[in-house]
Amino acid sequence: MATVLFVYPLELLSMRYSVTSNVYGHVLRAPRRIMVLEGGLGALYAGVIPAVLRALVHSGVQVSIFTSCYNYRRKQLLRERKLHLSYTDLLGCSLAASLVALSASMPLELIKCHMQVQCIGARQKRFTDIFTAIIKLTRENGISTLFGGLGLMLLRELPYTVLNNGVYLTMKSHALNKSGMPTHQEYDFF
Repeated sequence: MATVLFVYPLELLSMRYSVTSNVYGHVLRAPRRIMVLEGGLGALYAGVIPAVLRALVHSGVQVSIFTSCYNYRRKQLLRERKLHLSYTDLLGCSLAASLVALSASMPLELIKCHMQVQCIGARQKRFTDIFTAIIKLTRENGISTLFGGLGLMLLRELPYTVLNNGVYLTMKSHALNKSGMPTHQEYDFF
C-alpha cells in the first residue's frame, strides 16, 4: 500500500496527460498547476482511496485463488505420486487467479479513473467518494458500467500473466542450475 501511495501522484499525472496534455503544459509544471487550480496537495491524490482498495481487493483475491488452485492441484498430483506441479499447472492457477482478481477489482479501477480525470479543465467534481460514484454511475448507465473495459483488460492480462510467469520460472530454473542445486523437469512455484 505504501507503494500505491508513493507513486499515486505520478499515476494521476499519467492519466491526466493521456486524456489531455494541453491543460497542464510541461510535465514538470503540472503538479503545481493541479495543486493551484484544484485545491492543494490533496488534488494530486484524487481517487487514491479507490486505488488503495483496488490494490487490497486485487491482491487478496489473487493470492487466495492462486493458493486454493495450487493446493487443489497439488493434492491431485500427490495422489498420483507426483511431487511438483508442471509449468502448465502453475500457469493455469496464475491465470485463473489473475482473471478473477481483475474482474473483482474492476469497479474500483473504473471509479479511480473517473475520479482522476473529473476535474480536468476546471470542471466541477462529480464524485466526492466511492459510494457517490457507484450510485451516480449505476443510475445513469446501469450496473454494467462498473465493468466497462473489462473485456479488454482480461485480454491484456492473458499475455501479461503468461510472460510474467514464464520469465519467473525460467529465471528460477536458471538460478537453480547455476547454484548446483538439483532441478526437475517440473516446476514448483514456492
